[in-house]
Amino acid sequence: MTSDAEVRARLAGLPSASIPPEVREAIMARLAQESQEPQLADVVPLTPRHRRRLSGLLVAAAAAAFVMVLAVAGGGDPAPPVASAQPVVKAGAIYDPGPFAAQLRDRFLGAPAATKQTGTFADSPPEIVACTGSIDAFGEVLTLDAGVYGGQAAVVIVSTYPGDTEYEEVWVVNPQCGDADTDVIRHFLLDVDKSATRL
Repeated sequence: MTSDAEVRARLAGLPSASIPPEVREAIMARLAQESQEPQLADVVPLTPRHRRRLSGLLVAAAAAAFVMVLAVAGGGDPAPPVASAQPVVKAGAIYDPGPFAAQLRDRFLGAPAATKQTGTFADSPPEIVACTGSIDAFGEVLTLDAGVYGGQAAVVIVSTYPGDTEYEEVWVVNPQCGDADTDVIRHFLLDVDKSATRL
């Protein structure tokens, strides 16, 4: 068997191929040209939407890295991803912006699921994905409640909040929420299921 030292010695003894003069001249000319051209990059402002998306991507990347560390530490193959449960779709709510938080808690914890179609994006899993993607909702959707908010038709989305598992993220959006037609009426964090141990 040939050792690494013998291989290096044989490679060092090979004649080096010379670069054709025309190729050398072309390379040198291009390097000289690039050294004189200003290397400017476009600056894109970081909008609140970009910040939310970047924050969500960082959280998702950190979670994925943590899962991989656990899998490696355990010495076995990574466990297959578990499919998310389908969100509960409710309907018929009439929300008042004033006591909205209390109303939402009552319906989240006690209202039954809808027994028929709501006539909104909440009826279609692909449309739910399109809506949550358009508003940068990175958590798992728990509940969608189609009804009325402040006198206008709306759908309330309650999702997990990746930044703090004791709280949920609440979105109030238009019934046609999706890629092309999205209107966020209200958005905030709330301990909807009353699980928080601190304020």
